Formats: sequence, C-alpha cells, structure tokens
Amino acid sequence: MMFSRARTPLFIVPKTVLLLALLSGFVFLGGCGSSGGGNLSQSPERSGVVHGPGQYPGWFLNPPESQGALAAGLSRHSQIYPENSLEAAARDGEAALRAQRGLRVSYNSFWEVLPGQTGRETGREFFTDTLGVQPTDVQLLGEAVIGNLHLGLFGSTVMNADHRLRTPGRRPDWVLQTPTSETYDFGVGSHPAFINEHTAWKRAEIQALKNLAAGLEVRVQLLDRRLNALQGGARFLQSDIYADWFEVAARWRDDRNVYVLVRARAVSVLE
Repeated sequence: MMFSRARTPLFIVPKTVLLLALLSGFVFLGGCGSSGGGNLSQSPERSGVVHGPGQYPGWFLNPPESQGALAAGLSRHSQIYPENSLEAAARDGEAALRAQRGLRVSYNSFWEVLPGQTGRETGREFFTDTLGVQPTDVQLLGEAVIGNLHLGLFGSTVMNADHRLRTPGRRPDWVLQTPTSETYDFGVGSHPAFINEHTAWKRAEIQALKNLAAGLEVRVQLLDRRLNALQGGARFLQSDIYADWFEVAARWRDDRNVYVLVRARAVSVLE
C-alpha cells in the first residue's frame, strides 16, 4: 500500500523502551514481511509517539464519523524494523477504509441438541468481505506506539481528529448494554487483554462483528436425528448480512479486557 506522510512532530524513543524491545524479541502478524517495508523506505524520517501504558490517541478510542475517509490501522510493533510494522498497520488501515464503504459479514454455527434439551456447539464458520472501492491518495495522519502495539491513522482527507493522548476513562454504557438507534445497528465485542495487545483488539473487533450479524437476523434450520437411541437433533444457525457503511465507533479497555463497539448503516440480510 502506498501512502504519503502528513507532517507530524517527532518524539524521542526512550532508551529503556528500546532495550526492553530487544530483550523481548518481536513477532509480526497479518503477513507482515521484509518486502512490505519497501514502499516506506524512501519516506522522510519516521515520526511517532512512544509513551507509557494506559494512554491512547483520542482518534483510536473515539474515532470520528468519517464516511469512509478515515480509519485506524493496527499491527504488532518492532523496534528493530519499525517501517515493517508501520506498513502492516497501513494494510490494516486500508482494509478498514474499504470496509467502511461496504462490508459483508457471514456467521454460521452448528449445534448438537442433546437429550434433555441441552446442547453444545460443534462447529462454526465466520468470514467478512470488504466490498468497498479501494481508497486512493491515502495519507498517514497520525501514529502511536504503545508497548508492542503500533497504531496508524490513515485517510484520504485531513479531518478534525483528536490527536491528544487519553486514558480510557470510566466504563462507557455500551460495554454492558448494546446501543440502539434508528440510524445504526451496533455490535459489541471483547477479548482478554493479554501481552499481545494487537491480537486482543482485532479479536474483540471480530467478536463485535459476529454479534452485529447474529443480532439482526438468524435463520435457523432444525434437523431431527437419533442420538444414542434417544431423540435428539441438530440446529444450524446462519446469519449473512451486508452493510453499505460500517466502522468502529469506539474502543475501551480495563485491566483485564479490551472492548470494541462497531456500527453499521443500511444493513440488509442476504438471501
């Protein structure tokens, strides 16, 4: 992915942060490799923010409604090859920009119904397809490094995003109660905030997508069959939706979990 770099102030990386990164090693997720950094090697000096845990850019915690023109990208950070982790964040940001302009979410699960009306899930299938047009003239508008998490704010136009560092603050209402609206459909997802924070945020977003799809309409197919000579059955739940506009609406975390709120507009159920 090619993008230009907006002017941002330079921040100095503390030596202690660099030493800890060298001792702990590094892992790349999402197919990031050495070839991906080539597009960025000719950019000006990389600028970013390195700070302590518990603070995030405002545009990450509370993304502005962008209408498909602004999105955050995430990757696993490496102090040794920062351009590669920035390139991985850029690819993730590009996918988010495409999803804003059109996204299909399919979530299917297969349940075995046991005697006594108990049941267990025996299989599941989940996929998304970003159907939106690939964005052009994407710029790097903001960048932050939080431990092993590399964040980038990407967009085709400069918008009024909050670049100040903020703590997650008090627990928002949407963590416990999914919002309702005449304009949007919402989904909330969470995941334990273990050492790989990048993976935790992405899995929470996937869970939010699953809950968004499952909460709209689920087609159920019941199949009768014999289980251990007793009457039992199977249940297949299928939810397949398409949204012509989608984005992450908010993020929050506490000491144990990360939470993601997603919203979609003009959702239709695919037949």
